[in-house]
Amino acid sequence: MSWGERSKKNSTLQSRERTGIVITKQPESASVPAGCPVTLQCVAVGPSPLQYQWFKGQEEIVGAVQSVLPVTEGRSAIYVCRVHDQQNKCVFSNWAKIKVHLIKSAAVEMRHYGTYLCAVTNDQGECWSSAADLSVVEIIPIAVALPPLRVAGSRERKVTAKSPSVCRKPDTPQEVRLCATDKVALLIGNMNYVNHPKLLATVIDVFELSNLLHQLNFRVVSLMDLTKEEMQSAVKQFLQLLDTGVYALFYYAGHGYECSGRNYMVPVNAPNPYRPENCINVQKILCKMQAKNTALNVVLLDMCRKWYNQEYFPSDLQPLAPTGNIVYGYATCEDAEAYEVQDGEYSSGIFMKYLKRHILKKEKVTQILENVSEEMGKDQLITGKQVMEIRHTLKECRALTDEICAKGHTVQLQVRNERWKQANELPKRRTIWFPCGVAVELSCSAVFSNVMIVYANVKTRPSDITECKVFLRKPEELASACSDLNGESSQIDSLLSSLNGDQQSDTTLKVCGLHKLEQPLILWVTLQYWNFKEHAKLEETTAVNLGHPLVAQLELYRTMPSATTTSSSGTNQDSTSVPDTTVTKDTSSACRSGTRIPINRRELQTSLSQARRSNQPEENDESEISFGDR
Repeated sequence: MSWGERSKKNSTLQSRERTGIVITKQPESASVPAGCPVTLQCVAVGPSPLQYQWFKGQEEIVGAVQSVLPVTEGRSAIYVCRVHDQQNKCVFSNWAKIKVHLIKSAAVEMRHYGTYLCAVTNDQGECWSSAADLSVVEIIPIAVALPPLRVAGSRERKVTAKSPSVCRKPDTPQEVRLCATDKVALLIGNMNYVNHPKLLATVIDVFELSNLLHQLNFRVVSLMDLTKEEMQSAVKQFLQLLDTGVYALFYYAGHGYECSGRNYMVPVNAPNPYRPENCINVQKILCKMQAKNTALNVVLLDMCRKWYNQEYFPSDLQPLAPTGNIVYGYATCEDAEAYEVQDGEYSSGIFMKYLKRHILKKEKVTQILENVSEEMGKDQLITGKQVMEIRHTLKECRALTDEICAKGHTVQLQVRNERWKQANELPKRRTIWFPCGVAVELSCSAVFSNVMIVYANVKTRPSDITECKVFLRKPEELASACSDLNGESSQIDSLLSSLNGDQQSDTTLKVCGLHKLEQPLILWVTLQYWNFKEHAKLEETTAVNLGHPLVAQLELYRTMPSATTTSSSGTNQDSTSVPDTTVTKDTSSACRSGTRIPINRRELQTSLSQARRSNQPEENDESEISFGDR
């Protein structure tokens, strides 16, 4: 305790002993903006009735004789209260300083209209203030002509009154700047079906949409060829990335159908014929997205919506809350199919063909979809076959191009950053030295979150080795992965080669199904070479541990429910396998298994009747054009 504090305390004790008056509540200092009212209070007890007198500095404030003193100051000042009894014995309170801050008023514009909150954060967490609504009014001058007034002592004349003011709120919310706390997207494309017709364009559609969303600063997780259990696990991981104020986008391309107003996505391992219990209900996913208090929920379904299994009683489904932030974009309308063009050199879903033209524009998301719908309506190829449908409850002018503002959500953002890094981490570039002296460099690039390409290049070769070749082999665990990107179209080849850029690789290996990994990824690298002295072909093999790349780090298998679905034909999900051999570049054209071949009317009617008898969604071929449906 300082000498001043000790002297003040002794003086207070002496006054208390001399007068018997004790101040139980001292006036408190305050720091406020200019013009802000402040209340000072001094409370005391004594042996007889007490009276109060307030002072501002050394001057007595006339009439300030209560224990409470309301103050509205334009500049800083100090106050003290004197307490005395009927015998004129008195004591003084502590000095209270009112520090006034002069704050310049900011120019308020119409765009400042909205609700504001303040967040105070530190390394321990965050605390939010109450919401404050700011209403901005616009002053509109209006000239009003008053009737002529007769003024005594003068001739008649006209008098125009001052222009009154009319207050008007902003006409539209478009001037309010909206933003997202984060942007997260989950893209699923099912292509290589075990028991149903394979598709081709889904791989291109998911890849192109993923690149476009990256340009809009979305965190994108793109997955190809998932079983029902894997789709459920992927959705769980996706929901963990959602939080207050996040823009969430879910896209699915593949086979699907509609039953009693519910949309179902067909996994790659669904039996033939399939039932609702073999598929994924889209509306249930949207309910869980909405429960995360997201600012925008966009669901894009690039699949068929043929009515199927109508005899089944619909499952219980909780109605969506009226949050006004849901946007549905259906590639086709009810009881209709969604088509993908498959004409060899060009393969794309009709919906994605037009969506990618508009998605980067700075427009309300519903306007983007309306533009897509208009262009699809002009496409003669699908006239009378596919019409896009849009449903939404969006009450604000939110766009996919809105900026990200994570202030006040730093803790949630750190969690998402950590999980995001896990799902996008690739093995580092490394060099492998063989005993013969040859050095091979391995590098990796991601096609999707569960599909990776490994490149092998011979970097160093001793002079006594005339020729060498590198072969890569993936583990048996991934040998039966459903995704088979074996270059069935030139467009897929160009897609994969674009990932490599100008880098020249001696050997490439496409590793699919990384979400299935339970153990670290072990690749076997085999080197075949010819020694100049021995004139014989020699071979050396080594194992390389690539860890858990990309989505493998999320360990989707841990959150997967037990698989109970089996094919009616007895074929399981592993019946489609990917060759273990190394994939080498091949520019020759080949017939693509996913290409639909036109058939005549008689064959078309026969195939339709067989589909109806088997209670399977109609996968129609049209004899006029060569494109497939989903």
